[in-house]
Amino acid sequence: MVLTLLATYEGWVPYDMAASMMQGENIGTTITANIAALVGNYQAKRVARAHRIFNMIGVTLMRL
Repeated sequence: MVLTLLATYEGWVPYDMAASMMQGENIGTTITANIAALVGNYQAKRVARAHRIFNMIGVTLMRL
């Protein structure tokens, strides 16, 4: 995310592209949490699922 912000600040990446990149990075972190939760108990799986749902809702709302 820092590299995306820096590239936008320097003018190398347009703002709308940077916003899409940030949303993709946000969804990417949920995949890591869900993979880690595969070996966890039900509470870990529930937290990972909530993290994914929260980020998906945020991306959906930003796209409207």
